[in-house]
Amino acid sequence: MASKVFVCEADLEDGGMRGVNVEGRWLLISRHRGEYSALDAACAHSGAPLFEGSLDPSGAVTCPLHYARFDCRTGEILSRPPICGDQTVFRIKVSNGKIFWLKDPAGEAEGFRAGIS
Repeated sequence: MASKVFVCEADLEDGGMRGVNVEGRWLLISRHRGEYSALDAACAHSGAPLFEGSLDPSGAVTCPLHYARFDCRTGEILSRPPICGDQTVFRIKVSNGKIFWLKDPAGEAEGFRAGIS
């Protein structure tokens, strides 16, 4: 089951990211090296909105509050020493120029932590 995320491919340049509120949940949609990914937009350390941070050329998302860094594709914490756990990653797909958030058949968010599928 898919739920429409209101982001079109044309709205997100490579190296860009955007916060999107979908059904009451904030997602961080990023485009890195031509691939799209989605993380929980609330930082695992502080809850700060990651879409107010930055995405560097290596694909690291930096929190604007305490500068925790996460891999935009896997959600893995990159900061050393780690100050929190990994970000939750959400499955998305791109179809006809639109980005969709994939949900399980019960309509629940289908998220996972890095290293867990």
